[in-house]
Amino acid sequence: MSIFERATKEKLRFDGGNGLMSVEDLWDLKLKSRKNISLNQLAIKLDAQIKENQVTDFVDDLSTRDNELDLKFDVVKHIIKVKLNERETRMNAAKVKEERERILGLIERKQNEALEGESIEDLQARLNELG
Repeated sequence: MSIFERATKEKLRFDGGNGLMSVEDLWDLKLKSRKNISLNQLAIKLDAQIKENQVTDFVDDLSTRDNELDLKFDVVKHIIKVKLNERETRMNAAKVKEERERILGLIERKQNEALEGESIEDLQARLNELG
């Protein structure tokens, strides 16, 4: 079962500071924010809670892990990873677009230079061909 299937089945809720948030609400959070709760802040809080709840016991083989807390942490980390990948994809697309525009500008400039190098007679003939 995927983490999102488990999260929705267990009806996970996250403390958003101003109230509880569902898994779906997490997608609306920013990666980082100074004013509102962010995915980064939420991950830091969950990580601290996980570390706080860990107890080392060398005698009893008892699981001290909080499965719900681990699941919440995994969900938040996954959403962060997806959003980082989306941001990188957008940045790469913007770089490609910028490079394409730059190359098209250079092609246009080269075409204009080639056109400027033609004789008046050749330019007149091309103009007459256009109508």
